[in-house]
Parts: sequence; C-alpha cells; structure tokens
Amino acid sequence: MVGISTCCLMDKPLEAALDELAALTDLIEVMDEGPHFITDPSLFENYTRDFTIHAPFHGMNIAS
Repeated sequence: MVGISTCCLMDKPLEAALDELAALTDLIEVMDEGPHFITDPSLFENYTRDFTIHAPFHGMNIAS
C-alpha cells in the first residue's frame, strides 16, 4: 500500500490536509510538526483510513 504524507500540505491545517489526502489514499503519514502538531487524537476517529505518525523533528540533532 502506498501512502501520502501530510508534509506536502504543511500550508494547510491538519484537518484540511487529512480531508484532501483521504480522497487520494488509504494510508496517511501525519507529520506531527508545526501546523500538523497533534493536539486532539480524536480527530482521527472521523476517518476510515490507516495512519502512521512521524515524530516531531524540529530542533533535533541526530549527531548528538
């Protein structure tokens, strides 16, 4: 199954991005970052899609 990340729609609110991607795929990767930071997990109950969550990465230093 091929999914699509919300990263391509960071200029939109999370719910709008999910609505747009749900029409295109059954698997959505949510970038838990910036405007797509997950504050209410119950939002996902409105969808019948599968989700993966990408942990926040802003400010991460993988070299440390």
